[in-house]
Amino acid sequence: VYLARDTTLDRPVALKFLGSLLDDSDEYRQRFNREAKAAAKVSHPNIVSIYDISANQGEAYIAMEYVEGSNLHRYIQQKGQLPAREAVNIIGQACMALQAIHDAGIVHRDIKPDNILVARGGLVKLMDFGLAKGAGARMTASNIVMGTPCYMSPEQARGHDVDHRSDIYSMGLVLHEMLTGKTVFADGDVLYRQVHETP
Repeated sequence: VYLARDTTLDRPVALKFLGSLLDDSDEYRQRFNREAKAAAKVSHPNIVSIYDISANQGEAYIAMEYVEGSNLHRYIQQKGQLPAREAVNIIGQACMALQAIHDAGIVHRDIKPDNILVARGGLVKLMDFGLAKGAGARMTASNIVMGTPCYMSPEQARGHDVDHRSDIYSMGLVLHEMLTGKTVFADGDVLYRQVHETP
């Protein structure tokens, strides 16, 4: 992802490139296009806006809103355990974004601190819809489990169909991390633990 300037509208933008190593992969190209379409489908103050999807010299990219601030992962690393009031404010805004995409029939499937931006001034933005699909959709055609193990719901870890409840579970894990400074399952076989152990 690069910081760039939209010379037509004179504003900063973030350019997310597919990357030359992935350009020949149909699966990654489809995920890239799906990310842009899913994010562009919903307009909400707590969701990063998509401006355009295009290509430059054969390299596909998404032009999106530039948010000055930090992702929640770095934010937690810098501050440690967050005060309950601050954690509730952040999770509340993230959940409003989640409600908006669920109302549009989209399941994010990769809710984690890295995909939640905390802008300067405290505005929270949900981003990265690369794994998003309509509710009830399978993980991939080959049924490969995709996502981030520490934040997956048990059904997602099993490779089952997922709906909005999977995102809510993942958001609960994010809230836990904000309040404690650590993930629920940080070591061992995280996928196994998500399925077989009670958080």
